[in-house]
Amino acid sequence: MFKTLGQGIGFSATMALVERLREAGDRCCQYEDDAIGDFKRVLESAVLDGAQESTGEWEGVCQRLLLDVKAMLDPSTEKGRMLLEAVGWDLPGAILNYARVSEACREVSLDLIVLLAESCSPREILATLLEALHISIKLEALDLCLLLLEGLSSVLPRIQRRRAEFANETVDVLLPVAVVSQYLDDDEVLRLQILHKLLQLCQVLQEMFAVEKADDQKEMLRGILSYFALVLMTAVVSADTSDTSNSVSQLLEILKSCGLTVPKLLDRSVISSYTAVQHKEDAHLLYDSEADCGAALAASLLLKDKTEPLCTPLEALDVSTWLFGFVLERNGSWKLAEKGLKFIQSVLAVKGDACFTEDDHVTTATKICSLLKILHDVVIRSPYPSLRNSAYDVLLKVLRRTSADARFLCLVSLVGDGCHSAVVSLLLTFAKDEVDSAWRSEGRELNPFVSERVLELVEKVLRPKEGAPPNLPQNLDAVVGALNLYRFLLLREKSGGTNYTGILSRAELVKAKSQWLEPLRAAISAIPPDDPEIALHVDALQMTRSRCLELVEAELAQP
Repeated sequence: MFKTLGQGIGFSATMALVERLREAGDRCCQYEDDAIGDFKRVLESAVLDGAQESTGEWEGVCQRLLLDVKAMLDPSTEKGRMLLEAVGWDLPGAILNYARVSEACREVSLDLIVLLAESCSPREILATLLEALHISIKLEALDLCLLLLEGLSSVLPRIQRRRAEFANETVDVLLPVAVVSQYLDDDEVLRLQILHKLLQLCQVLQEMFAVEKADDQKEMLRGILSYFALVLMTAVVSADTSDTSNSVSQLLEILKSCGLTVPKLLDRSVISSYTAVQHKEDAHLLYDSEADCGAALAASLLLKDKTEPLCTPLEALDVSTWLFGFVLERNGSWKLAEKGLKFIQSVLAVKGDACFTEDDHVTTATKICSLLKILHDVVIRSPYPSLRNSAYDVLLKVLRRTSADARFLCLVSLVGDGCHSAVVSLLLTFAKDEVDSAWRSEGRELNPFVSERVLELVEKVLRPKEGAPPNLPQNLDAVVGALNLYRFLLLREKSGGTNYTGILSRAELVKAKSQWLEPLRAAISAIPPDDPEIALHVDALQMTRSRCLELVEAELAQP
């Protein structure tokens, strides 16, 4: 549809196109054979084959031709109405070709698109506009999409029957526009223009929903509108400019009009029901993550200014899990990650010292771990040091706000689930602090950090799942952290004359020597000595291992 301008037919010949166009228009009104095709061919040839000596003259000819077409299609005249009925519905594609000729041609092209949308059969012109929009997206002609989006805003309110069906067809084509707009970082003006037009269409759909009387149609419109508004919420928030703050507020009002309160936004079954309405045949599953993220963003925005969240703490953390999962699926959306972190911090602040807990700590740990693992990925993958530091800080804060049992299960899961070696080392230092704190508190006999279970953290690193020694030097930091925790436990139990963790039992000492420390010596020896920086770390590792082995052998030598 959008061809590159070719080499031309000369100025005088182009001028003759005006008369030929009028003649074809007269024949269309008389319903002559091939008249419609001739009308379109003349209109298209002027812009596709009309390049000539003087660009200024040619632009003037194109503008004059468009103005003639506009006059011919005047719906206030009988001839104009006849021509609109005969050929109007088939003209948007041809008219779009003029939009890039000049700014003046673009303005007239927009007027014509709106004229067609307001005057032709609404169902026929809607289908043509959607087809043209679909082609424009494929050709990445997003500047032309603006004209078509304006046309859709004009034609949709004219639909009086089967509104849900036509709304669904429209949103099918609008969804990729919303997603593609998020990647226009090099053209912020165009991005904001597209988002403004999409919001305008969302408001049109809201009006259709408001006036619909049939219950089944209204319910379908609710799902379609909700789904589109959620996807658009993600696109608008991703833009993250002062110009979008009002758009965010308007989208929140639209979601409220659909009955989407905070609890419903946090209820995955509710959001899933709307996605089912939108794509009954799984045609647009690609956009479900966008809708999920939009729901999370909307919930976080609605909760942000509340003194008390309208959900449980764990539900609030689920919001952030959605956000971060979405960010990592689409590598680079770190602005959303920052918003997710701020939301968790606001939840933590509102809840004071209350724990994130359910009736059983296994359920709590399972839910919390999903978020902690994503926070770990932000720490490792984000290119921004401040965001990495904030993510790790939030990770520790969330851990501290769980019960001791859930906290321990989370640490076991994180340490043993392939987390980055440096992060594992930090988590083991955190575990050491937890042991120290629990040791000095009342009721320590019920605390997993002062029990035989704490040695699981050491074994997860020194003897991974397959039972072989850890991979070195990849896991060097984690191994040093595990050895330091093990040595800390040995010295703590020995100095206090206790054995809460069972670490001083002969069976555990033999196990540590034969399964952890001695196999580790061979693994350390196999590290290539080429890298001087690694060599320093290897020396520190060897020294820590030797100190642990000395302590173990000294205890085994006791009668």
